[in-house]
Amino acid sequence: MANHDHVHDHGHDHTHGEGSTVVALGIVSLGLSSFAVDREGQCEAGMPCTFGVEKVNHESAGVPTEAWVENELGEPLCEPVKGDGHDKHWHFKVMAATSGAMKFVLRMDSETESISLCPGVAPRNGGIVTPVRPSGFLELKLHDDLGDLELWLYNSEQQPMDIAADTKISATFASHQGASIELKPRNAELNEDEDGTPNMRNGKTNYFIFPGDTGADAEWLKGETWRGLVKFEFEVDQAAYDCDTFVLVPHSHL
Repeated sequence: MANHDHVHDHGHDHTHGEGSTVVALGIVSLGLSSFAVDREGQCEAGMPCTFGVEKVNHESAGVPTEAWVENELGEPLCEPVKGDGHDKHWHFKVMAATSGAMKFVLRMDSETESISLCPGVAPRNGGIVTPVRPSGFLELKLHDDLGDLELWLYNSEQQPMDIAADTKISATFASHQGASIELKPRNAELNEDEDGTPNMRNGKTNYFIFPGDTGADAEWLKGETWRGLVKFEFEVDQAAYDCDTFVLVPHSHL
């Protein structure tokens, strides 16, 4: 993993964790239980691929029992594997026998549900990528030293999805009593990221941060062991965009 240390304009050191491979795939619902699923790396033939599965509704007692991957025809590409974990988080390590894995399948007792692998999708800035509805992706990166967040928006080809700079992008943290924040551009001129790369194009951008110079409290987002559940909502040209709840940890732990 190549790490690039630089000094953020707030005067603190950040390690740009470019080696992240985590893609939050979305929510799988089985019975009364809901599970956030992510994958680490691509699911390629003959290569191990680890999936994280975390229960997001803790009032349910359901436990996932097995998982595997399938191609687009619904044909299994590996034997079912059991998860390694505890009462709310499990890891399933699978190895597809052939190429063409398209879906992750989770079983709880006799019930199964699948979710797209988002094949080929990967983080570009050391954060966590997740699909957004109706199309596209977002990448979120948490820096644990000051509790600041960076967010990039991409279209379905993972190219920058530029939207109006004054768009309100809200994040809600179910893990922290429903705390809500708003992400905004760093500034209205160049809107540089933490490497100094401009992200403002004709009054539009795909890059938003928190807290920036808003003065909002970010103390509760600090800490190397911070862990939470977050989802995003915003509107573009009167069309609503959102994503499934996913697990967020600091980029230094990815």
